[in-house]
Amino acid sequence: MRNRIDTEGGPVLGVIEADVQRFSGMPFARVARRFAPPSPAAWDDPFDASVWGPAPWQPLPAYEELGAELAEDCLNANIWAPMGAEDLPVIVWVYGGGWEQGSNASPSAAGDILAGTGRVVVVSLNYRVTALGWGQFAHHGGGLGAATNLGLQDIVVGLEWVHRNIARFGGDPARVTVLGESAGGFSLSALLGSRRGRRTFRRLAAFSGAASRIVPLSAAARLGDDIIEALGHDPLTCTPESLIEAQRRVTPTDIGIRNGATPRSLGVVDDSRSECGMLDAHPLTAITAGATRDIDLWFGSTRDEAALFALHAPDAYVGITRTQLIDQVRSWTDGQADPTRLVNGYERSDEDGSPRERLITDWVYRLPAARGAMAQAASGGRAFLSVVGRADGEPAGHAVDVPALFGRVPDDGGPEARLRQAEVTAAVLRFAETGDPGWDAVDTSPLSQTLGPDPWDSTASHERVLSDWHEFSRP
Repeated sequence: MRNRIDTEGGPVLGVIEADVQRFSGMPFARVARRFAPPSPAAWDDPFDASVWGPAPWQPLPAYEELGAELAEDCLNANIWAPMGAEDLPVIVWVYGGGWEQGSNASPSAAGDILAGTGRVVVVSLNYRVTALGWGQFAHHGGGLGAATNLGLQDIVVGLEWVHRNIARFGGDPARVTVLGESAGGFSLSALLGSRRGRRTFRRLAAFSGAASRIVPLSAAARLGDDIIEALGHDPLTCTPESLIEAQRRVTPTDIGIRNGATPRSLGVVDDSRSECGMLDAHPLTAITAGATRDIDLWFGSTRDEAALFALHAPDAYVGITRTQLIDQVRSWTDGQADPTRLVNGYERSDEDGSPRERLITDWVYRLPAARGAMAQAASGGRAFLSVVGRADGEPAGHAVDVPALFGRVPDDGGPEARLRQAEVTAAVLRFAETGDPGWDAVDTSPLSQTLGPDPWDSTASHERVLSDWHEFSRP
């Protein structure tokens, strides 16, 4: 069965599956040429929205099934809406993948289960990844003159499209919750530092990504220059494969280096002093100043974020000496303070996981989450903190929570994982409806909820992190 909706770009024909309408691959903008900002999309004949639109160009194999072919012109949206929906809250998903991979057609993030509850409309947006979306080349001018935070521009244009069109699908444009994990969480949190971006949503739920990982403009420009030098060709006319290969040759893979105080990696660029910049301020500065007071914020992490990275690169975590670890932390933090005391504390801890794993978990994820939530509370806004706990004897590594955000349980999930999934899913739906996931908001202390049956005290963890890292600022 087909269903027709007239969007501002043109008519679309979706499909009806059980009690949910699905509209896939709808262009919310076009990429007219490489490194161009998103431009309007329009069509006359009914658009077949029964199939997935293209995924952004990226290196393969991807870390998860993309669900679509690759293309540079990839700015499309998927919508799942309950039959008969009217003025429902809206969840807009922005995927992670380190700004290098991802797709809105990934089966793990399909919105059918959430929409099937009859309580929300779900949208997933594509944005450009790799140097095609996040390379800082604007200082070269010409055809590269708009190449700053293009991926972030894509996200904002997509959210503006949602705001103008979602009522046609039964959603309430005044009740939009943006939901992101990892690079998606960092990117959405960055919009808190953008007046234009803040206007597109009422609530933000960011998991494993908060108001940090903002790359200074000068550092981003240096990386862009290195990519062009490694490429040895015109970035406007080279193959996308060669551009991505050049980017990967000059970008470190270690998560600690990529998330340093001066990151040498792709990410949201602090282009607040640029003529065509997307940011007006660092997002944490905007939170502290009270600019986000009317936005409900929820920052989450997993208990053992870095366990995933240690699994794939064990030599970087096991067997390194104390001196090596101190030197690494000094490098990550740009030598802001002597990290010896910090490293000693992590080595003495009886927590599971290597000291390096726990240092990265706290530096990259837990610290910015706690600082963002505390700044929001201090400015008179409402913020919530959570940590996804362990289940079935397994660590809660990076991205373990993504299936639960969409009402899914991993195929190998045991009974505790199912309890955790149900708790996470219920909290996501409550937050979209009310701005309150179901526990106390942060006040003068970093009150936090551990999600799942894990009895771990996540409030105490956030308190310790804020205390241990007080000498070190985050980018």
